[in-house]
Amino acid sequence: MVLTEFPSLPPTSVPHASAVEQQTIARSAFEQACLLAVRAGDGAALERAWSQLVPFYGDLARALGPSADKPRVAGLYLLHLLVSDKLAEFHCEMELLSEAERAAASVAFPALLEARMTEGAYNRVLEAASSPPSSLFAPMVAAISAAVRDDAARCAQASYRSLPVDAAAAMLHLPSATALREYAAASHPDWKRFAPCPATVLAWTA
Repeated sequence: MVLTEFPSLPPTSVPHASAVEQQTIARSAFEQACLLAVRAGDGAALERAWSQLVPFYGDLARALGPSADKPRVAGLYLLHLLVSDKLAEFHCEMELLSEAERAAASVAFPALLEARMTEGAYNRVLEAASSPPSSLFAPMVAAISAAVRDDAARCAQASYRSLPVDAAAAMLHLPSATALREYAAASHPDWKRFAPCPATVLAWTA
């Protein structure tokens, strides 16, 4: 069924005996479009699909009733805004959500990440990012974690001449010295590792 054949969809919203049914079908279709865009890693498509959803979540919400998929879709869109550094839009979208919607795990998750990022608490951001509400969040969470980890690494370089490997791994929320070595090789080839027994130390070149 082609949505363009429905006369009751925004922006015209022509009165029709099947208006609620048409609008409910369209809302579900646009929600699925958002989820498909997330799976494809297509931020522009996600923004387009979300813009189509806005009237269904706004003026038409009372007539249509609640959408079971809204918290998940909204949470993913909020996370996209956070990854894209669109913080003003992030806060505007948060304000439009009800208290119950903000309490949903899918919405509370990006809200917590944003709060931790605002605090500049890198470890707490990485800790929070380690428990996304579903696998759909994982790719965008990975992008945030990588950016935050790089910021934390730059701060460590500015603050210390060297660090024990275990301390550096903990600071960057990496699970082991091996994970730290892999991260350093990929992102910071200038870091040096040396092992005057018994301590293993990580140092940066000038």
